[in-house]
Amino acid sequence: YSRETTNDSTPFKNTKSPIFITAERADAENSVGVAVYTVNARGWQDDNFIKADRIELYQDDKRMAASGNVESALYQTRRATSPGTREVVPGFATAERMTYSDTDRKIHYDGNVKARQGTDRIEASSVDVYLKAETSEVDHLNADGNVVLTQPGRRGVGDKLAYTSEDGRAVLTGKSARVDDVEKGATMGSQLTFYSRDDRISVENQQGTGRVRSTHRLTKSKQN
Repeated sequence: YSRETTNDSTPFKNTKSPIFITAERADAENSVGVAVYTVNARGWQDDNFIKADRIELYQDDKRMAASGNVESALYQTRRATSPGTREVVPGFATAERMTYSDTDRKIHYDGNVKARQGTDRIEASSVDVYLKAETSEVDHLNADGNVVLTQPGRRGVGDKLAYTSEDGRAVLTGKSARVDDVEKGATMGSQLTFYSRDDRISVENQQGTGRVRSTHRLTKSKQN
């Protein structure tokens, strides 16, 4: 396939590389632009891939659906590693289901989602990844339901997580939002904001009609 052939129904956006899709069975309805791949289905372009028990392409709607033991890898993702520096850091995810909409520039993972990029790990009931139109890099993501964010030396839990790649900021919210740091101990609040660039965390606690904010720097744990 080429991008033109799939009509941008996949998240693979390299215009110079072909797109491959394989499975033990393939059924296509060309009149309506639908193709269904079942049993060991796999789609890939260069190092980027999506694997699942079933992959469906809806070319007219510019969308893809995958279900059953979904695994994905996107190597075009970048993140801020230090002020003014952005590096390619591949993103990996597993889930029960995944959909991609080119119109919305969104990848939706649903069901026991586990995602990782570099040393960051996210677990949640669902995760929405929004891609930039120009480069297909990750712009931001939202995680919802029993969220667990793990970074070197710390672990955060909450109801929701919003991450922005431009500034490396992660906002964890929930009635029982909490972060445990190996050196700083436990921090709780209705909103916990991580700043990966300078290793800070901002805490907002809402109690009754009052509101308490505090900001402190987290010291990274020593790595062997």
